[in-house]
Amino acid sequence: TKLGLALGAGGAKGYAHVSVLRMLEQAGYAVDYVAGSSIGAIVGALIGLGQSSDEIEETMRRSFREENVAEIFKLSFSGTSSGLEVMTELLREVTQEKSFEDLDPPLVAMAVDLVERRAASIDEGLLWPALLAATSVAGLFPPFERDGQRLVDGIALVPVPTDAARAAGADIVVSVNLISRSVLPAWPGNEAPPEAKAPGSRMLETLLEVMDLAQLDSSERHAARADVAITPLFGPCTWRDFHLADLFLEAGREAAEKALPELQALAKSQLSRSPT
Repeated sequence: TKLGLALGAGGAKGYAHVSVLRMLEQAGYAVDYVAGSSIGAIVGALIGLGQSSDEIEETMRRSFREENVAEIFKLSFSGTSSGLEVMTELLREVTQEKSFEDLDPPLVAMAVDLVERRAASIDEGLLWPALLAATSVAGLFPPFERDGQRLVDGIALVPVPTDAARAAGADIVVSVNLISRSVLPAWPGNEAPPEAKAPGSRMLETLLEVMDLAQLDSSERHAARADVAITPLFGPCTWRDFHLADLFLEAGREAAEKALPELQALAKSQLSRSPT
């Protein structure tokens, strides 16, 4: 029996994916397939490159530290250059110029093709262009052009790629939905950095918040098709709040621990356990 992960979109909230992976490691479950949208595709690539949850957390803290995110914003809205260049270099460094064929477990990265007006799955070729396509947030980056396609962030149509994980070959799918209908009280220390208060940044934040709201029903439907659906609860936050890593990790840990008994009950009869 094969276990698949469906890692949803959500920017900085993707730290919660790391906590779910950590729970699986500690419980002894091997991941056989990963499907990811947006930040979920990045985490899925790191899993496939052999990184443990601790290593992925370290990679994310190093690569998506606040100054990097701020530079992407500053360049994207300055009109003098493009944050796309910063993001491209970041993804090339993170993926070490590896290809999908190098991944174990394999990954399906989800994007949206504006030409065909449908979801697009990417599972071959170099990783960094695919991840760039899967994270091309509308309003921040231009569509990524690839083989006649114009690709943008997968959140618009595939906020949680449960079906892609199952289609890849997973018998049992664990989904992680980062778009929650419930919002916790305000978190301490969640002050927006100065560059996030620029008019362009505020406009984009509003656009992304509206996009999140628009995807509530869709994300719940996609997540619910999994055998085990995990939905962390977050305080007020935005997709770019990478400085709240500890809070996102904790939210993921709490949600994963709540879901563990359900997974264990399912695994008792259906899931093979990884070697100890």
